[in-house]
Amino acid sequence: MVEKKRSGRRWLVLVFALLIGLPLLSTFGPLIFLNRTPSIAKGFYIKKISENIRIGDILVFYDNDKNNKLIKYVAGQAGDEFCVDYRGAIWINGLFAAQINVQKYSDFSLNQSRCETLKKGHWFVLGDHPDSYDSRYFGPIKTSQVIAQVELAFEIKQP
Repeated sequence: MVEKKRSGRRWLVLVFALLIGLPLLSTFGPLIFLNRTPSIAKGFYIKKISENIRIGDILVFYDNDKNNKLIKYVAGQAGDEFCVDYRGAIWINGLFAAQINVQKYSDFSLNQSRCETLKKGHWFVLGDHPDSYDSRYFGPIKTSQVIAQVELAFEIKQP
């Protein structure tokens, strides 16, 4: 019974936020973003008012390859070195960060290891899920692609 009341209150808060937030869209741009994929927590993300992007922050950005908006964590910033080894492991500043899924992305060739230092205004972004479509596959994103820095406001849990 208590859980039902909490759930009802969460939806009420969400509806109230939408009613207030929607009229502000023309002034401030999008304020609320929905993530429906398992790459990071499913739910509603709200725009943060911050100009400083740091490791661990969550970004909404435009993916030029897929003509889509994506939501991912920042895993690398200007000056960081990321490497891809011949087995598809991603290393950032010498620490293992992710693995490329060569079965899912069969067109991805791993014939040699390579390293690159991120330039100013470039971000290496990753999702939590092993199959997340992120910088493993399309490389670093540019600041010009960033739509908003966000934080999770309401997580949608599957029953």
